[in-house]
Amino acid sequence: AFQEGQVDWVGAPFGKWHDSLFSAQRTGNIISQPDILVCWMVFNNAHPLFQHRKWRHAFGHAIDRSGLTHNTSLLSSPAYSLLLRRCRMSRGALFPDYDVDRAQELFREALEELGLSSKDLPRITLTFMKSGVAEQIARNLQEQLERCFGIHCLLQPLPWNILLLRLEKGDFE
Repeated sequence: AFQEGQVDWVGAPFGKWHDSLFSAQRTGNIISQPDILVCWMVFNNAHPLFQHRKWRHAFGHAIDRSGLTHNTSLLSSPAYSLLLRRCRMSRGALFPDYDVDRAQELFREALEELGLSSKDLPRITLTFMKSGVAEQIARNLQEQLERCFGIHCLLQPLPWNILLLRLEKGDFE
């Protein structure tokens, strides 16, 4: 249908693109781009722990963005912005690099300023959309946070409609 001019678009989101069926030499007008998505984490700043700036920054430095997609079905590169690279005016990073030493330093400072010890911490729940890739990324994030801070995060997968309602109500950490 594409080659006959009956449709103008093939591939995502309308189905899989099979580049073996087409050749730019034959059609002369194929534009191909890899599927791109950005997964992001939101802190609920109304939650007492996440109100603390150093606590949030500690988490930012504890995330190995390259390692998040390890053992997932994604071929990926780390994201340092909420926007896709092609949609940003600036190519600079908005989020910090992975730095375990800095993360642990900020974590200790935050605990001290909050008057807490690591033994006093409540469990943190990571709420995410129930899907294959999101679940794999959440498990990797859980492992990274446990390795860096020694805290265990509960994983709470939810269907998209429920997750969206929870986000709107601020019912997440």
